[in-house]
Amino acid sequence: MLNKNISFKKAAYFVAAFFILSSNAQGYKDETKSLEAVKEKAKSFLVQKKKNEAILLFSNFIKTETNNSKINEAADILVRISQTFLSKEAQDAYEGSQNLTSDNLKEAKKLNEGCLALEPQNLDCLIQKIKILYLEKNKFEAEKTYEEDFAFAQGTEPSLWLEAILHKESKISLFKTKNLVKKFNEKPTEEFFILTVLEIERSFMVKNFSRAKDGVEYLEKNFSEYPDIYFFKQKLEAESAEATRVSLSESNPMYATKCKNLTKSLARKFRYDFKMCQRSL
Repeated sequence: MLNKNISFKKAAYFVAAFFILSSNAQGYKDETKSLEAVKEKAKSFLVQKKKNEAILLFSNFIKTETNNSKINEAADILVRISQTFLSKEAQDAYEGSQNLTSDNLKEAKKLNEGCLALEPQNLDCLIQKIKILYLEKNKFEAEKTYEEDFAFAQGTEPSLWLEAILHKESKISLFKTKNLVKKFNEKPTEEFFILTVLEIERSFMVKNFSRAKDGVEYLEKNFSEYPDIYFFKQKLEAESAEATRVSLSESNPMYATKCKNLTKSLARKFRYDFKMCQRSL
């Protein structure tokens, strides 16, 4: 997504891909006609580059539909549409913001605002806005942005982990009670990565260290370049009943080194973890 050539090609060929997706769905049973109607109408909007109108169609469908499989399909399409950049200027602004997030938050914010000025319903730019507000410790505005600007994407996978991140700060009791991952055996997608990180944090909160350990092992296997693995492993050692004696204030040189040497490409790869390289025991 963040590779410039691939991403811009994605925008150019998205309509064609959407036509294929819709044609493959024609064999569904009659009860899918309402979703098919939404797809057909969305196709006409996308041909005219009316992305916001297409997004609204799927957003409204998700809010009124009761069939979970149809909701999931519509949500998946909505995310793909809203992540597509229609202009190179918006994409460049977003990528510039990503690259500056850890070095110059003020400039990163300015660039991301430029993206949203061009494409106000671009899902990735909205996530970046929430992330910047979170890093600024402006939790009120972060939640407000999620509830208002991100309202069109409620019911999608990104909304699930974004809500968990925000609840982790403002509604801790609610965050503690909800398993975000059933089993650590899903395909290693960006969404499952951040859900795993959040589930590890939740497991530490409720002192379920064996579950936290399972999550860390999943990250080691599938996301070995993620620097905060070293933090979570130290935390497991520090809070484990079997630990001999580990100081909770003890520094973690490997974690510090990995974060210091973190490349821009890896920072973008793990961008959904708002607290990456900022954790402390």
